[in-house]
Amino acid sequence: MTTVALYCVDEKIYHSAETQHNIKLTTTEYLYKNELLVHIEIEPTLAIGINGMIQTVFKKDRRFENEQFLFKKTYSENNAKSITRSTFEKKLKQFNMNQTTKSIEILEEYQYIGKDGTADIVQVAVTINGGYTTAVIEFRDVKQYENFKQPVWFIKKIG
Repeated sequence: MTTVALYCVDEKIYHSAETQHNIKLTTTEYLYKNELLVHIEIEPTLAIGINGMIQTVFKKDRRFENEQFLFKKTYSENNAKSITRSTFEKKLKQFNMNQTTKSIEILEEYQYIGKDGTADIVQVAVTINGGYTTAVIEFRDVKQYENFKQPVWFIKKIG
């Protein structure tokens, strides 16, 4: 049974040059009136990992044990279409930045030594929206949650 925890994040510590991050995916959304621009930046290690996983499944004729998805978002009834970088930048310049909402989601891996001394890793989804930053972690089970040693950039647990 998975356990999900929500934390507040100290933005100064999180964005400090001294704080190490293993970022896999960054999604930045710009919303102005009815127009939404989405910039997705996939880190090479994530792309390599996904490609390797797919190759393993097809070469060895294995199936995924669990269905795992990074995230899914629905923006409208129509499917989103990709645009070129120049078109993206041109559209962004047309936005009134004083009235534009900006939201950033960051997926990163956090490696830590747990309270019992064993090494472990979790996926952390960090959301930055309107000057408020939160982090969500989905743990494998209660044991992993109880053994979790949180990073210094966590302020407190919510809920």
